[in-house]
Amino acid sequence: MNQFLYTYNYTPCEATPDHRSPTEIFFGRKFRTPLDIFTLTEKPKSILSHQQSKMKKQFDTHHGARARRFVPGQQVLVQLSDGRRVSGKIVNIIGFTIAHVRVDIGLIKRHFNQTWNRTVSPSERTDGSAEDLLPMVRNPTADPPPFQLSFEGANFSSNVDPPAQAQEEPVVRRSSRFAGHARPDYRKLAGFRPYGKHSV
Repeated sequence: MNQFLYTYNYTPCEATPDHRSPTEIFFGRKFRTPLDIFTLTEKPKSILSHQQSKMKKQFDTHHGARARRFVPGQQVLVQLSDGRRVSGKIVNIIGFTIAHVRVDIGLIKRHFNQTWNRTVSPSERTDGSAEDLLPMVRNPTADPPPFQLSFEGANFSSNVDPPAQAQEEPVVRRSSRFAGHARPDYRKLAGFRPYGKHSV
């Protein structure tokens, strides 16, 4: 029954003006039917109208929106998935808005909205060619020796003693701090009354 009513409502009627279907008269627009699958539909026009282009220009001017353009080999800052921004180098561009970027952790793919131009210092420009040829290897560095003050030749007055090394006091546990103290009898202090016995 539902299928019959559905078909009846989108079928054009000769009694209506312009031979429109009951659904079209009720809603004021054409109803989508199973037959629409076989007919070609017009693609929406991507060209902006004059009014739309004016609105876009006004928005871009007010918010400072600018199209981002990058080229392979350009030094950039990219945002990682944890929110940090790290420096990297664009390897190649995919389409109009996505780029492969080489960073310390490897090769990642980022949208232009997560990519920013990075100014390169002169020292990085000279070292850039060597960095591209050599693999990234982190050299382990030994821990520097601890810094010590020497008191040799220091002129101390007679009433000033040289600084002595601070001795750490042993940490006393809470249970051992109260071990020697006698605990108060809380029943005597509070006027102990056994459960169930009430004074009348």
